[in-house]
Amino acid sequence: MSAVMLKISQVSKHYRRESRNTVRALEGVSFEISAGEFMVVQGPSGSGKTTLLLVAGGLLVPSLGRVECAGSDLYALTPGERARLRANRIGIVFQQFHLISYLNVLENVILPSLAHSDTSGAGKRARELLEQFNLLPRCDHYPSELSTGERQRVSLARALFNRPNLLLADEPTGNLDRENARIVLDCLAGFTRAGGSVLMVTHSREAASCGDCLLVLEEGKLV
Repeated sequence: MSAVMLKISQVSKHYRRESRNTVRALEGVSFEISAGEFMVVQGPSGSGKTTLLLVAGGLLVPSLGRVECAGSDLYALTPGERARLRANRIGIVFQQFHLISYLNVLENVILPSLAHSDTSGAGKRARELLEQFNLLPRCDHYPSELSTGERQRVSLARALFNRPNLLLADEPTGNLDRENARIVLDCLAGFTRAGGSVLMVTHSREAASCGDCLLVLEEGKLV
């Protein structure tokens, strides 16, 4: 039986607004992902999909509930411990990319190596990933010189750099043409075949069809 990589137990995230109304971004969400499993989350805009990814990645403290990654209770850890676990175990592909504007493509992909004392081989690893995503000719370009789709692929290469166990992807094919979307989806499928776990948010039916399991969120609840 495969080990559980991510376990979300009765997680809720509430925001109190100035009007004193409470926004319930997530409400009592529970599921788990095993090693080698590809899980997809769909739902309308504002349903809580991105909030769920941020909570799962240790970046947003839930109001209620428990999040376990590789057996560790994420929010029982100190911020430093949580950052170290994230650096070693979790790769995140953000919808807005969050590339560093003053670093070139190669430097952006290498950036996660700074979490480790030994950076030997970092350049080789980065170039291998860039070649996989058809980006090697762009390695000395800056984010402002890239297309939206190229920035998306750089973000994915960076997320994979430290060989995480869990990959969280927010619309990873949303800005890609069909050919490059297929490259990304094949990479994610290969990641799970190698024992990694994927939690992906997408609006694409084609992308969703690559998953092993589909979760649907509406108004912060699994339906």
